[in-house]
Amino acid sequence: MLESKGLVEIQHSNPQQFRAVPIEEAAETLRQEYETRTDTLIEAVTAIEPAESNGGDEELTHEVWALSGTTAITNRTQQLIDAAGREIVLIIGRDEIVTEELLEQLQEALDTGLDVLIGAQTKSVREQLAEPLPDAEVFVSGLEWLHSSPLGQRRHDDQSPAVNRQEHDSREFGA
Repeated sequence: MLESKGLVEIQHSNPQQFRAVPIEEAAETLRQEYETRTDTLIEAVTAIEPAESNGGDEELTHEVWALSGTTAITNRTQQLIDAAGREIVLIIGRDEIVTEELLEQLQEALDTGLDVLIGAQTKSVREQLAEPLPDAEVFVSGLEWLHSSPLGQRRHDDQSPAVNRQEHDSREFGA
């Protein structure tokens, strides 16, 4: 993995020898990767079409969050549900994110009248959500970039990705 990121050079001999690249080179490589990832995310967020207003004077706000770890996801999901005016939209990337606590939170959101839309990265995740949440709109996300981005490639149990988008009336926040 370090070799593929350009941080280590490997001499393919017997035995193999490893050498770290110079610090300046590693820093430049990481900076370029960060800038590329940031540019891609800015393009994706910019491409999101604005929500239509119901004709009133209300201003809609969209928030996009990328979270890792079930505790962080559970906590932020509850905050989004508490603050949501009409809907909550989640994109869930891994099976491990779908916990009983998350399902309970989403059911409570449905019970309060919120629209709950859940994009699943895989059919397996979709199946885990659709049965216990029949009133939610659950779909396979179709976000191919999520599969190939570092967000979708994290593999540690405590680094499972989910993306949340919240839509709310700005009046609720005193704007």
